[in-house]
Amino acid sequence: MYPWRQWPIQIGSALSHFHEAGWAHMDIKPSNVVRDAEGNSILIDISGIGGITHAWRALLKFGRRLRPLNFHLTRVG
Repeated sequence: MYPWRQWPIQIGSALSHFHEAGWAHMDIKPSNVVRDAEGNSILIDISGIGGITHAWRALLKFGRRLRPLNFHLTRVG
């Protein structure tokens, strides 16, 4: 298995932990994802973390969606 296939799963897991705790990262972008020596992805720049507010929940309740992330994986090889 290619190691890069684990990156979205690892980032999703990190975000899931944030959301379960009632927090949102607020600044997901490729430059805020780095890799460690073993090739695992790590979400950084958590200085912008904010709580999930009632207004944010209301947006989700009424079906409004935040702008989708523009992550693009490029197949190598």
